[in-house]
Amino acid sequence: MGLEVRSLRGPMSLSKAAVRNFPKLFWFAFPLLDTLAGLVVDGDPRQRWSDKILGTTVAQSHLIHVRVHPIEASDAGGR
Repeated sequence: MGLEVRSLRGPMSLSKAAVRNFPKLFWFAFPLLDTLAGLVVDGDPRQRWSDKILGTTVAQSHLIHVRVHPIEASDAGGR
């Protein structure tokens, strides 16, 4: 589907990913809790509560542009 989880605050870490995916262990209870939390909490109701708490979001990976600046050989020699 081309979706990617990105952190809005700092780098995406293993601990953020683990906390974000913890509700999947209890798949039978969290859809209802996610729906209720989405209705009660301010912000976008389509965003999961764990994403709001952790500062993460889901985006289409083909829309994410990462700028990579290669280090040229002439720059590396002078440093």
